[in-house]
Amino acid sequence: YFDGDGHTISNLNCTSQTYSSFAGVLNGTVCNVHFSDASVRNNTTNSHIGIVAGYVGLSNCRFKGVVENVWVEGCVNNNSTSSYAGGICGFLAYGKVSNCIANVDVVSATINDLGTGGICGYQYDGENLKEPTEIVNTLLKNCLFTGTVNSPRTHTGGILGKSENRYGNYISGNICAATMLRGNTNDV
Repeated sequence: YFDGDGHTISNLNCTSQTYSSFAGVLNGTVCNVHFSDASVRNNTTNSHIGIVAGYVGLSNCRFKGVVENVWVEGCVNNNSTSSYAGGICGFLAYGKVSNCIANVDVVSATINDLGTGGICGYQYDGENLKEPTEIVNTLLKNCLFTGTVNSPRTHTGGILGKSENRYGNYISGNICAATMLRGNTNDV
């Protein structure tokens, strides 16, 4: 549990082999913190990337990840063609991202049927709920994106790059005020 208590983390610079970010794989909470002038970059395949976490929550273990009341500013540079990238997190597997602001420039080499987003690259309900339900396994709620996303060969969105078509995934009350979105022609 990391509570920033309203403080700022300046000049986070992370370039690594796996899950470049502040938390890497987040099975807990990061809240009430501002990341100023952050720069994250990955140099390997299958390594999701975001300023707060590369991977949020693990559905197969039922560990939730929570990112709440977080403000990120900076850049995300994904050099992998086979991973998800987002301003806050790359892969939201089980948990929530809520009440966050991302003023981030996201550049990603991701290709094909994957995703890159201003807040989150990919949203996945690991329980694979196929019937209508009140169960919320992944939630993107009340977030604002004001940066750019440049990922010309995959699904691209100001809030979310790609979400699985499952009943456990929810998105509510988000605003995209992106200055530029560039993705695969049919998938922006």
